[in-house]
Amino acid sequence: VTAGEDLYAFRHAVTRQGAYELMPPSVRARLHELAADHLETLEGDARGAAAPEIAAHLRLASRWLENDPPRATVIARREVVAAIAAARWLAAQFRFRDALAFWERIAGHPAAGPVEQAEALVAAAEAADPPAAYALGAALADRALAIAGAPPLLRMRALRAAGICALRTGRG
Repeated sequence: VTAGEDLYAFRHAVTRQGAYELMPPSVRARLHELAADHLETLEGDARGAAAPEIAAHLRLASRWLENDPPRATVIARREVVAAIAAARWLAAQFRFRDALAFWERIAGHPAAGPVEQAEALVAAAEAADPPAAYALGAALADRALAIAGAPPLLRMRALRAAGICALRTGRG
């Protein structure tokens, strides 16, 4: 172990993992939350590039907060917001498979509202690019259309995505 001012670097991943597992869950959660807080202070392109890591830290933070439901709820909402930012940034970088993974996570996240879930499903359907993913894209668009309360523009995007996927699979 080498110590910096506020940083510990481990020479071996097993040693790092062992030290991590010795920490109480509340400490793990707080450290992941602090990492996300720090990354959220970045601006511009650096903030966009950090969005997937912010979402990952918040996901890990919420994982260790079983005994603190109010705080877990706040962290889970932050995670959804960060995951949406991550998915959008990844899609803008043409990293559609990575974006798809975030959209699918948001669509099934208990802290995401119905409109966020519908938007995530539509975006996931739109990100379905390889031919093997078109059937998945159509299914995701259909799930988005089934969510009550989705705004008309979002429903229109879902219909468009379903139509494109149907044409690409020869069903349209």
